[in-house]
Amino acid sequence: MIIKPEHGKISRWGVLGLVLLFALLAANEFNTWFSDVMLGMVSGNPVSLGGVGAVTIVVVFLAIGFYCTQVQPRCVDFLVDVQSEMAKVSWSSKKDLFNSTIVVIVLCVLFGSYVYVVDNGVARLMDIIRNI
Repeated sequence: MIIKPEHGKISRWGVLGLVLLFALLAANEFNTWFSDVMLGMVSGNPVSLGGVGAVTIVVVFLAIGFYCTQVQPRCVDFLVDVQSEMAKVSWSSKKDLFNSTIVVIVLCVLFGSYVYVVDNGVARLMDIIRNI
């Protein structure tokens, strides 16, 4: 599959954005952990060392994310294919969806009522048999 510059642009940048979000969350957790663990062990400012580790995590995740989404976009081909297939889907109209929902609700109530009646009938039958 040949990737054109505009092909799957939203998908590739969306995945890169998610990788960035994950990297920022991981960096924040690392910085918090490093500050808590090293606070008593290292004299000086442990926050700066944790910050260096956090920045390193962000840079590494961004490099991997950029490589996977922009240089070798095979990682995002699935999302690109999904995007193109979703454009071909014919969705139900609002009226059809409403009618289908009503049918499902009515059938659920009818089936639940049937199960309730049969359950009570079997329970009463069992009571009659026990009392004999």
